Amino acid sequence: MATMARLQGVTRTFKQVTAIRDLDLALEPGRIYGLLGPNGSGKTTTLRTMLGLIEPDRGQVELLGGPPNDSARARVGFVPEQRGLPETSRVEACLVFVGQMRGFSKAQARARAADWMERFDLTEKAGQTIKTLSNGQQQKVQIALALMCEPELILMDEPLAALDPEHQDLVTDQLRSAAAAGATVVLSTHRLHEAQTLIDHVLMMHCGEKVLDRPLQEALMDAFDGTWRIRADGDLGWVKGPEIAEVATMDGGAQVTLIPGANVAGLFARAAKVADRLRAIEAVIPTLHDLYMIQAEARRAA
Repeated sequence: MATMARLQGVTRTFKQVTAIRDLDLALEPGRIYGLLGPNGSGKTTTLRTMLGLIEPDRGQVELLGGPPNDSARARVGFVPEQRGLPETSRVEACLVFVGQMRGFSKAQARARAADWMERFDLTEKAGQTIKTLSNGQQQKVQIALALMCEPELILMDEPLAALDPEHQDLVTDQLRSAAAAGATVVLSTHRLHEAQTLIDHVLMMHCGEKVLDRPLQEALMDAFDGTWRIRADGDLGWVKGPEIAEVATMDGGAQVTLIPGANVAGLFARAAKVADRLRAIEAVIPTLHDLYMIQAEARRAA
């Protein structure tokens, strides 16, 4: 399968600090990746190296089938964490200029600018300079600049910061639509709850190294520890069995954890005998936050 971006054995050091080390990544079309990790883990350096904005000390970088040059970057939508907007430019003029730089006619660029200003409630700000806008409004301009030209690869570093909930939803809907149309999205974020509703592949980094690179659902299922939540009426003594390691009572039911490697069939068989009193039985699947904390604990223990 063709890749939208590839890093092979990439290392980048700043003075005495190795920001990324022997990093291998391959981004596939139509996927939404969550690039996660603590501060200083190398996420921003990874994105900027992928774009060719930072030269690696060693290793190979491929962007959209070739070197990460201006031609390739013109097909990428990038939202950096630190804004780089021209503060004295007026909002509409900035959007139109970028549209023309990406190959659209002036009329087409104006139409796209008008569309995105309307989506982001910026129409009344069209003639204002960017420096007069609020933080949230500036972030909306930056995201509009990244998305208005329908890029094939979208790289976003904490894009939802400063946005109100309505526009957070608008951005995530646009990213889903872009991925459905074949674009690749990389979302670098600490907002794990929002990320879980959006991403389908998790890339986790620590101290410049990749520690996890898997489809999200596979990673979550691998982290499942055999805990089940049961809601039932009456006595709950029936939940105990030879495959159960722990039972914790809760309001209206119990939470049970199986012995590692045990089969859940015994619990289900006992539940079938009290089906008239059983209201629910469900696996407690870890969240993306849980997965992050499991990885963090594993690193501390190493």
